Amino acid sequence: MDIDECQQSPRPCQHFCTNLVGSYACSCRSGYRPDSAGDNCVDVDECAAGTSACAGSCTNTDGSFSCGGCEDGSQASLLYPGVCNPSQVNLLAGATLVGDAVAVDAEVYMDGASDAALDSTKFHLLDAFTFTADFRTVSGRSGYLYARTNADGTKRHFGIYVAGASDSIRVWYHPVGAISSESLQFSLAAPVNDGVWHSIMITVMGLTLTLFVDGSNLPSQQLSGPISDCGLTGPDCLSVVGARTNAGRLSSGLRGIIRSAVLFPFRALTAQPSLASMERVPATGEGFPQFPWG
Repeated sequence: MDIDECQQSPRPCQHFCTNLVGSYACSCRSGYRPDSAGDNCVDVDECAAGTSACAGSCTNTDGSFSCGGCEDGSQASLLYPGVCNPSQVNLLAGATLVGDAVAVDAEVYMDGASDAALDSTKFHLLDAFTFTADFRTVSGRSGYLYARTNADGTKRHFGIYVAGASDSIRVWYHPVGAISSESLQFSLAAPVNDGVWHSIMITVMGLTLTLFVDGSNLPSQQLSGPISDCGLTGPDCLSVVGARTNAGRLSSGLRGIIRSAVLFPFRALTAQPSLASMERVPATGEGFPQFPWG
């Protein structure tokens, strides 16, 4: 005859006991797990395990946890539960430098071949956002200041290309539901690839895109549809400063210096922020490349 160990005193299990033929099994209440012996239960730290789904801060409690709000102006993402979408992303801070790109003081130098800074900050773009950059190119050179693409680069969800031959800036984007990426071209009164420092700001507010160059805004242009973002930055959504991904490789790189590249994922600014208001923490690097400024 089977003995029901669960009815014995003291009970063999701390929380729940299930009688089995010739034995028994212990289990725990939600928020706990069996200890090494299997009879007692210990608290599960959901915050440390990353299973809390808190968008902001997380505080572990006995058998549970509590969530705090997103900090530093971040917003809880409605698209990705448990993610705080940052209010400001310094694309050079902590980025991985690729190729011969190096950081000197607060500036990243790129040779325009296979150099880039790969940002890994988890964020996604909304229908109102801003991109700003301060840069200096080798005179006459073209290249991407920034590109946000899918893994193989077939979709340019958002990109800024300095076109040297036409003295223009082309903004690439991928409309929601579209097969191909599209672009808007802004003709400039004077080139920005002339070997001196320039600053740009691009704001998107719904279907309206505005370009500011050195503090002055050009006439706004209309997108054909809302911009489709590739999701949270990661292997399937690449965030690249100084080049773009194409067929799984970096291409169309910018030959010059970028000392600030900042995205505001859910804010359309009305004026260019000063460098002092943005954390210019560069990626690490050594050396000082000599570029032929002209």
